[in-house]
Order: sequence, then structure tokens, then C-alpha cells
Amino acid sequence: MKKFIHTPTNIRQTKEKKEEKKKPKVRRSLHVLGTDKKKKLLAQSKVHKFHRNVPAIPPELVPDCANCKTSACCSRFIVELTQLEHESGLYAPYSVEIPEEVANQLKSAGFITTVATTNGYRYILEGALNEMCPFFDNGCTIYNNRPYTCRSYSCVNDPRITQEDRDGK
Repeated sequence: MKKFIHTPTNIRQTKEKKEEKKKPKVRRSLHVLGTDKKKKLLAQSKVHKFHRNVPAIPPELVPDCANCKTSACCSRFIVELTQLEHESGLYAPYSVEIPEEVANQLKSAGFITTVATTNGYRYILEGALNEMCPFFDNGCTIYNNRPYTCRSYSCVNDPRITQEDRDGK
């Protein structure tokens, strides 16, 4: 039978394990949180599940973002959000709702593609036209949590992106 030799390291590790057992485990349960926080966490969870199910862009339509000179897709268009994305708080403080009338005007001007409103409202990321997305800073700062619109968009074959855009002019 091997004899256990207590070294300073073994003694310290044993004490640390005993102290860990004494500490009460903190469980982050939703019932302890406020109602608003609960709703946001649940909405964010639903958004993440929704985003995981967005179909991948077909290989022939995957843009060469690494060699893009203008990031036109992040500055020329209005980023539309789903109601779920808006309510999740993931895109705060830039997520805003606009009336259906404004959405129709933006659609007729070619800035958004659909006008599927919820209770007469449409949700978008706030920002000025021809200025960068508020989440763009030398690349997308929310890439893993980017909205559905960004996940499903490809500039390949989009007539609104000109050759000048592609060349960085």
C-alpha cells in the first residue's frame, strides 16, 4: 500500500477543496429575477434558437467580405429586425419601432424589402442612411448575434450594390 505524503501543495489543494464544499452554490434561477429581466432573457433565448435555424447562404452566393472595400451592406441599407429581435434587447439602444406608414415609404424608396408589420409597427436598427451600422467598427461587433436580416443577406447579385461599391469608390 502506498503511503500518501503531505506536501505543501497537497495540503493547500485539500484545504481549497474543503472550503469550496462549504461555500453555498449560487444558482441563477429565473424566478429570482425581475419580470422585465426574465422576459428579456427568455426572448434572447428564443432569438438564439431562431438564429440557429436560419438556413446558410448557398455557397455560390457567399460574399467575399474579407476583400470588401466599402462594407456597403453595412451602410447603404436599413437593417430590419423581427419583433422577437426587437423585444430581446440584444440590439438596444439602436432597435426602434417605426409606424407602418414610414415602413411603406422606406420600401417604396428601396431601403427595406418587406413591410410585414406587427400591430402596425416595423422594427429596424436606428441610424442614418449611408452611414455605418451602429454595430460596425472595423467589422461587425455583434457578428455571432447579428440579426436575421444580416444572416440571410448576400450582396452577390444584389443590383443595389454597384461595381463602384465593390471597387471601393
